Amino acid sequence: MTVTTSGAKKTGVTVVTAGVYDVELNITAEMSGGDPDSHLIVFIGVNGTFAARGIFAGRTDYQQTAYTHRLLRLNAGDVVTASVFTDSGKKVNFGISAASMDGCRLSMVRISNNPFTDQT
Repeated sequence: MTVTTSGAKKTGVTVVTAGVYDVELNITAEMSGGDPDSHLIVFIGVNGTFAARGIFAGRTDYQQTAYTHRLLRLNAGDVVTASVFTDSGKKVNFGISAASMDGCRLSMVRISNNPFTDQT
């Protein structure tokens, strides 16, 4: 896999070897202003199409974790991205830095060839 970037921000991952991947998105975010109770909706996207989703409560001035996990069949050249929205449809901006790396993580592990084959 290779990491895709926009300026200094990591924006996603490009798949180098086709296969079945264990893909996980874990976000820690905090609401600023607005409704005291809302939702964080996290998406894993593949080539611009949403492939996995998780919905979690979000509260003003309180860090909340949002998480989604999926097994995906990916081809070489596929681009996997992470997105976070609120229930009003507003996109949440977040980035991964040394200070917040434990709170925002998109991880992928290749677990098999595609199609799935018995390795015994």
